[in-house]
Amino acid sequence: MRRLFLTVLILAVSSGCALRPRYRDFVSETTPGPETKLVLFEKDSDRKLGGVKLEMSEWKNRVSVTTGPDGTFSLPVDKKYLDENPVVVVLLPPGISGYEIEPFNRPSVTPSPEDAAKGMPPTPETPGPAPSTTPNPAPPPPPNT
Repeated sequence: MRRLFLTVLILAVSSGCALRPRYRDFVSETTPGPETKLVLFEKDSDRKLGGVKLEMSEWKNRVSVTTGPDGTFSLPVDKKYLDENPVVVVLLPPGISGYEIEPFNRPSVTPSPEDAAKGMPPTPETPGPAPSTTPNPAPPPPPNT
């Protein structure tokens, strides 16, 4: 009886861990910047989940973040986390049974009003241009009068 209990316990723990995402699911050695921005969605509805706490820890490093109202959050890009590859735990609110985490710049699949009127399926939209990191040029000097 004890052996059966231990077997069931081991299977439950290992299957639960297999379903949780890990740090390397979102960050790699080539991910640029000090942080990567992600979005938390409710599974199957694509509703962005705001105010949800996420925790990431393995050995000695721990990160805790909360999603913004638009479901976005950032994870640090750091070799120590790549080496540890911690589990990302999402503390879902009551009533939410599943989630998906996607890159922030995930293409939208909302149909345009014209396509919706024609009954056409939605097509992914490309994200807008990235914000410029260069300062605005100075305006030209006034003409000499």
